[in-house]
Amino acid sequence: MGPTQPEILEQVEKICQSDALEQSEHLKAFLRYVVLKSVRDPGVQPKEYAIATEVFGRDPAFDPRQDALVRVQAARLRSKLRKYYDTQGKADRLLIDLPKGHYSPTFTYATARKAAPRDGNGDRARKGDSAEPSSVVETGQPDATLAAAPYRIQYTKIALAALVILSLALGYAAFYYRTQLSTLRDSTPGSRGSDPKEARQLALVWKDFVDSAAPILVTYSNTAFLGTPQQGLKYYKPLASSAPGSGSSSSQEVGIEQDKTAAINDQYTGTGEVMAVNFLGGIFWKMGRSFRVKRSLLLDWEDIKTGNIVILGSTAENLFLRDLPQPQDFVFRADKQHDEHVFIVNQHPQQGEQTIYASKREGMSTRQIVEDYALVSLLKGLDGKSKLMILAGLTTTGTQAAAEYVTKPAYIDELISHIDTSKDPAHPLLPSFYQIVIRAKVNDGVPVQIDYVTHHVL
Repeated sequence: MGPTQPEILEQVEKICQSDALEQSEHLKAFLRYVVLKSVRDPGVQPKEYAIATEVFGRDPAFDPRQDALVRVQAARLRSKLRKYYDTQGKADRLLIDLPKGHYSPTFTYATARKAAPRDGNGDRARKGDSAEPSSVVETGQPDATLAAAPYRIQYTKIALAALVILSLALGYAAFYYRTQLSTLRDSTPGSRGSDPKEARQLALVWKDFVDSAAPILVTYSNTAFLGTPQQGLKYYKPLASSAPGSGSSSSQEVGIEQDKTAAINDQYTGTGEVMAVNFLGGIFWKMGRSFRVKRSLLLDWEDIKTGNIVILGSTAENLFLRDLPQPQDFVFRADKQHDEHVFIVNQHPQQGEQTIYASKREGMSTRQIVEDYALVSLLKGLDGKSKLMILAGLTTTGTQAAAEYVTKPAYIDELISHIDTSKDPAHPLLPSFYQIVIRAKVNDGVPVQIDYVTHHVL
């Protein structure tokens, strides 16, 4: 009996978390993609074109005859798999390989290493032949070379008996490990990964991210400041007063002329973004997906084109968001007289909706904000296949509230109830693209109550 689907998927994630693939997000996506294709459609060879467009983000004009991208990456993946099984995975029971010339991986069990046989004079083999390499078994049949010599039959029987015992031991160990892991997850404070309702809710809201083989990137706002903490900090690139997507980049708008001699500081980000990364890490762990984190100042268009991205913070800090191709009903804009005042503008207000949503303060200090607004936006990625989830508040506190709204069970339940497009409550369905406005009551810099305000389906 061959490896089961749960065993295969567990082994894939083990390899993806290893040192061999730790820094190779594209190779992780490649491995997950071909494995998922293989277990879901056994015998169907993934196409080179599909891998290039769906994993590596190449455009529809990709020609595998002219571009060796997939073949090169496949060779790299084979090398990484060999490295893994030569180091961290040398004791693994399940072997995953990508045969040369194919994009369908193989899944096999490895036998234990066998003791070195004696030669015809009863002596041990030479040093270089002290042990036979591990072999692979799928049918349980012994190696043909062992059966060829009659005097080795007894050794073969012993080896097979040892293999059966070892397999049973490894099977029990795997069962015990999974049982203990499940117990650990259930006993972790704040973790309720075994709750079926929560699992369904998370899977519904984050379906596009967890079902895709593409890597997940979480990027947090990391704007540049002028000055120093001792002398005072000021935004180096405040939100332009023009509409997002305008493409305007005058020096007055981005603040380049404010002070050419002041030091530029990019070492700070909001507390709300920090809390948001923590919330996202919790739900991705529950759903068995890894992700990487990158600050927005280091983000490039290649990152945006090749995976699903969760973006923390508004266009006030993430200026590249102004160039997204998909039209949005709700946008961030700055006060023309005061760049530090940012609003959410409803460009297509429906009956009963406000046209502008602004935070409320009882003073100029950020700790005196008593109410903030935020957007939860699920948008189309630049390649037309991936997704962008933007969690952005008027302040960093609002960004924290947006992250809580899509990660905490009570808020997710409310989210689904408002934007469900199905007529069957037992089988909710969310729109492909949407924007949700939420309001957060704030106490001492912490969102203490989060409420749905309105939403638009895009």
